[in-house]
Amino acid sequence: MINTVLIVGRITKDIELKKTSTNKDVCNFSIACERMKGKNDDKAAVDYINCQAWNHQAKYIGQYAKKGVQVTIEGRLQVRNYDDNQGKKVYVTEVIVNQIEIPFTKKDSNTAPNNGSREGFGNNTQDNNGFNSFDTDFVPNDSLDINSDDLPF
Repeated sequence: MINTVLIVGRITKDIELKKTSTNKDVCNFSIACERMKGKNDDKAAVDYINCQAWNHQAKYIGQYAKKGVQVTIEGRLQVRNYDDNQGKKVYVTEVIVNQIEIPFTKKDSNTAPNNGSREGFGNNTQDNNGFNSFDTDFVPNDSLDINSDDLPF
C-alpha cells in the first residue's frame, strides 16, 4: 500500500519550532496551494494543507522556511484524533513531512545551508558558472522555439 503526498505551495506564516516533553523538535505549519480551475471557474481555489515535521526536518524548516516562501513537501497523509477540553473527539488530517525542498537564489547565499536547499532530495549541484541546478534567478541564453500547436493545452 502507498501513502505518499507531494505538495508545492507557500508557507502561510513563520514557523514556530517547539520541543516535546521528550526533547524532540517538532513544528506544525500550513501550506497554501492553488487547486486547478475548472472550466466554469473564474479563479482557482486555495487549499490550506496542515503539515507536521519532526527532529532534523523540523529544525531545518524552522530555520529556513519563512512566510510566503514556496516549498515542495513530500510526506505521508496521517489522520489522528484526540479529545478536546469538552470531551469531544477532534479529528486532524495532516501531512507528515519526509522531505522538503526550499529553493534558494543567489541573493539568499548568505543564509542558505552549506549542503544546499534540497533537504532530503539529493545533492545540490553547481555548474561552472556557480549557479545551482535549481537557481530560480538563472535564465539560459538560449530560448526555446516552441510552436503553440505543439502544446497539449
